[in-house]
Amino acid sequence: MLVSLLLIGFGVSSIVQSADVDDLKATAEGIIGALNKGDLDTWATLVHEQAVGFYAFSPFPVEGKAALRQNFQGLLSTTESLTITPLNFQYRIVGDAGYTWGHVVIAFKPKDGPLRISWARELMTYAKVGEKWQMLTVHVSSIPANGL
Repeated sequence: MLVSLLLIGFGVSSIVQSADVDDLKATAEGIIGALNKGDLDTWATLVHEQAVGFYAFSPFPVEGKAALRQNFQGLLSTTESLTITPLNFQYRIVGDAGYTWGHVVIAFKPKDGPLRISWARELMTYAKVGEKWQMLTVHVSSIPANGL
């Protein structure tokens, strides 16, 4: 009987963990999808108020959701298109924290220039706020064209 209860308990824990990973993945995909559409209202619902970003195009951190949003508004106002394509992303949960990482291809077409495509590494951390994941940090680092 005890063995049965333990097995059921571990099974329920695995199901809950799997559901949390699915929710985390949906949040990460929602953030990238919203940026690809230029939908900062949806993006903002998935980002923590105290979020911090380190981006490939700036050596300085961007602190707070309002500053991150302003940063993206400026970027999107100068572009014809921005497409972020995640590759081989991984999703992990530790307690009430989650993190995702992988490579991304960024296709960026400025209004006054040619399409630019770059590869980058991306790491995002998340906090569970209530029943909802919110992005807490993002770090994007360029992968040089020569691979070094």
